[in-house]
Amino acid sequence: MKFLFQIIAKFKQLYANPMEIDFFIGGVTEFPRPGGLIGPTFAYVIKRQFDNLKHADRFFYNDLSQPGSLGSGRSTS
Repeated sequence: MKFLFQIIAKFKQLYANPMEIDFFIGGVTEFPRPGGLIGPTFAYVIKRQFDNLKHADRFFYNDLSQPGSLGSGRSTS
């Protein structure tokens, strides 16, 4: 907890408004989610990125609506 208070004190010195905190700096200083390695901000960004990949890639493994997608029982070899 002492580390958290040091970060908050430093942020108060550097930034007049919490909205001015850089996205990356804010993300890496967050406490990890329970059972996780990253905080809620980066967890959201990574989830969003994987969702976008899943829905934009016609060859994503479970997009069975596209010809050429891998379905159950098919392999690339």
